Amino acid sequence: MSRHRVFRACAALLLAAFCTQALVLNAQSPQSAAAELNRLADTERAFAAKSVAEGMRAAFLEYFAPDGINFAPHPVNTRESLGARPAPPSKPPITLDWWPVFGDISLAGDLGYTTGPFVLKDTRENDKIVGQGFYFSVWKKQPDGSWRVAVDYGSEIPQWLGDKTPRDFHAAHWVGTPPKGRKPHSGAAGLADRVLARDRAFADRSLRGGTMPAYREFTSWDDETRLYRDQMNPLLGRQAISQALGNLKVKFTWQALAGGTAASGDLAYTYGKWQTTDRVNRSGYYVRVWRHIRGDWRVVAEVMNPLPTQ
Repeated sequence: MSRHRVFRACAALLLAAFCTQALVLNAQSPQSAAAELNRLADTERAFAAKSVAEGMRAAFLEYFAPDGINFAPHPVNTRESLGARPAPPSKPPITLDWWPVFGDISLAGDLGYTTGPFVLKDTRENDKIVGQGFYFSVWKKQPDGSWRVAVDYGSEIPQWLGDKTPRDFHAAHWVGTPPKGRKPHSGAAGLADRVLARDRAFADRSLRGGTMPAYREFTSWDDETRLYRDQMNPLLGRQAISQALGNLKVKFTWQALAGGTAASGDLAYTYGKWQTTDRVNRSGYYVRVWRHIRGDWRVVAEVMNPLPTQ
């Protein structure tokens, strides 16, 4: 064997050892992961409390990451977009409130998401409800240890659920579970590229074989799988997804734009554009959260909204 080939072989072994060690160092115990998820949920509640007390602009400027985005309706850097507008002289009359009811977190405790109901009220009309739905926020831990929003999206629902809207927070059953079926050398290096490739594979499967088969194959496909669609209540679990999308004939094209992964290699997110192939030619954006389970990356949550009509 040539010295060059020996060097490459040694380098590969060292990289594999480094990645494996990095995953071990970045992992938490299941108890620590659960505690960190509760801290993330508390951060979400503090974010909402600031929105109610001081207004959306002040809250979003504080709790979004420097590179965090929202969709308005296209993806924009939230801090830059809000910072370019003058601050209102007083708190606006439209109040946005929300609270987390479900969430997940990586074993490294550096990436997570929360979701739950949101409500818009007009204080000029005795807190009349003028909008309602479910928010969806992907969070990244910052160098100083704080949690900040990386991606924020959500879906509106046709009618406020009122007292039926849950308040208790529940953790995904994956919390604290190491990824299974992944070889050590597939650790930290190149994770983002592999998740984006998986997103593109979902798009190809959807276009070739149909939307419903793609969801069955590429999602976690269990009772915690959740899909959010505009003007629909959340689709939670296999039965609800099958009932809502089982007869869907429209095909979609998908284009992943960006994403991110946890250092522990168990949780990731992607977002991008979608478009229908029918004559109506609808289009919009999506956000997906992926977990590495059963030997591959699978979607555990997705938000998909159309662009507003002109």
